[in-house]
Amino acid sequence: MYPPICPAVRIVGLFAVCLTLGCGPQAAVVDVSSQTQVATTDVLGVTIDYLFSEQQFAMTEIEEKVSGGLSRWISADPETVAKFDWLPDPLLESLPPEVKPLLDDLASENFKTSDAHYLQGQIWLKSLAATIVARPVVRNFWPPLSRQVDLANNGDAGEDPFAAALQAAHPELSADQLKQLVDACKLFDWTIRNVLLLERTAWPSAQEVDEESVVSGESKWPPSCGVAGPGYQRFNWQLLLYGRGDDLERGRIFAQLAHQRNIDVVQLALKTQSDSYAPNEQLTPWINAVVIGEHLFLFDTRLGLPIPSSADGRIATMAEMKANPELLKSLDLSVSESTSDDSNYWLQVDLASPVVALIDAPLESLSKRMAVLERNLTGAQRVVCSSRPSQLAERLKSNPLIQDVRLFSAEFYVHQYRDALLKGLQQIRFNADIAEKLFWMFTDEEYVDNYVRLRTAKNKYFLNKLESPPGIERIGAKEMFSQMIVRYTDDLINNLQQYTTIHASLGLHDHLPALEFQQRLEAVKNQMRLVRGDANYFLSLCHLESDNPSTALIWLKRVSALDNRDHWKNGVPYLQGRSQEMLNEFAQAIARYEIGKDDEKLAPQTHGNLIRARLLKQLLPTNASRDPKSGGTPRVVGWTSHRVPPE
Repeated sequence: MYPPICPAVRIVGLFAVCLTLGCGPQAAVVDVSSQTQVATTDVLGVTIDYLFSEQQFAMTEIEEKVSGGLSRWISADPETVAKFDWLPDPLLESLPPEVKPLLDDLASENFKTSDAHYLQGQIWLKSLAATIVARPVVRNFWPPLSRQVDLANNGDAGEDPFAAALQAAHPELSADQLKQLVDACKLFDWTIRNVLLLERTAWPSAQEVDEESVVSGESKWPPSCGVAGPGYQRFNWQLLLYGRGDDLERGRIFAQLAHQRNIDVVQLALKTQSDSYAPNEQLTPWINAVVIGEHLFLFDTRLGLPIPSSADGRIATMAEMKANPELLKSLDLSVSESTSDDSNYWLQVDLASPVVALIDAPLESLSKRMAVLERNLTGAQRVVCSSRPSQLAERLKSNPLIQDVRLFSAEFYVHQYRDALLKGLQQIRFNADIAEKLFWMFTDEEYVDNYVRLRTAKNKYFLNKLESPPGIERIGAKEMFSQMIVRYTDDLINNLQQYTTIHASLGLHDHLPALEFQQRLEAVKNQMRLVRGDANYFLSLCHLESDNPSTALIWLKRVSALDNRDHWKNGVPYLQGRSQEMLNEFAQAIARYEIGKDDEKLAPQTHGNLIRARLLKQLLPTNASRDPKSGGTPRVVGWTSHRVPPE
């Protein structure tokens, strides 16, 4: 670990580095529609191609080029907008009054700088969703079906074993409905692996708002004051880029991935108030439901698992949950599984309470400009960037299990929260209190936003450009992450002052006053350590996602040594366990999942890990053989994307 630095020095140093690298706080949203110069080329095509590029650029460049290009496109063809029939979605009326001011701009056709990041995120979601559903289900995704998968694997070689097993467990589904559920399973599982679970923050109290506000004013509305709360701390593109979020944010990514594949996923909430959500809505968000016909299949983003039904291999539906409330009780941990104080299922659900379906729809997707844009994108450039949630709402209203349908307002709170943070960032040079409150942004986010090479590697990861193509001067995500790990050695970082040949590229100039140079030097060192830790973790994911669990395990073992801020500590046991399951190392996987099981307070993912360990243990006794190579370790032969060779 590097030596501690006084908070004031850290803040000034990190802020100075951001300015030096041309990557200071992201500019507030501005209207660039006045740029009316019309290019002679296909402005729209060139702009969208820019977003599809494997290379990332400075945040301000992305904002200016994309918003400017889209605005020039609209200005060049005003008839495109004039002839477009658009009305605000009726479900907007379901939003609380606190967010209504955000809706004033929906009818405008003027593109904003923030639209660039939204569209970049939609492209990532499009690419990811297509890649994920094209892959086989990850080995042992759903342990209750492993035996059935084995049986299906011995049948028709051309049949998808997981789909066949899921069909046997859910004979009520048609072929099209079955495909939707299989694809939903894949998208859910990817979300759980790739968005590390953070604790859901309770709704801020009035005292916390007074103490933690970063924006002064008459409003005491927590998001508008820049005070963190449940489900609204990050935009979807940030959740993908940073790789961390609470269970509600995980649920938003799952819903948006599914939206790219025309699969409906909603957040179910109960009309009871807890500290887990906004008091103005009198709701307690609970669980994601995949809507297939009249069925609501339950997927818990906090556990990281579908809810098991009482019938072998089935994924529970809301109807089954209502008929058998003991299904939730079965998700409590026994004393033998954990002695932690919080070993009961994370939410005490009153299934007699009215159920509300919350539809996730990003603010931008409800705008006229995005509807116009989506209509004009074709072929490979086609991106789902608009939505009409009222259409899903109408279908849901006929479901007797749903008493009300609303928009999921957490998505709108994000805009208020992030706008407040931007205002606070503009004051940190002059206000030490705000600077201290926002220091977390530099250690959790800004170093990612500002480090173009790291973002480029992650962009390649999202676009499924993992490998370096032979004979082409282009490197894939794996090699880029590897280079950042190998090049940023302890020697280079610790002795950076001596490596004068690279100082200028890092903003370390000899003419700087001694104190300022030292501040910048320490800030650059810290940034390099953070980048190296992220690269190591994402390289592990690259190998896991490309069906190479042995190599993933090698890199996961290095995370603790390189992860100086413990960004990824809680995600490592889960990824190790999943890797070992893929290798038939079930005893080792269970041991990984049981890490921290008796801590006084369980880490966010631990409860779900322990339930997964339980499901694996239930599988082993009747479907285990002894692998002589592993000294008698229980071995379950389940289906994977490559056949397990016979013993």
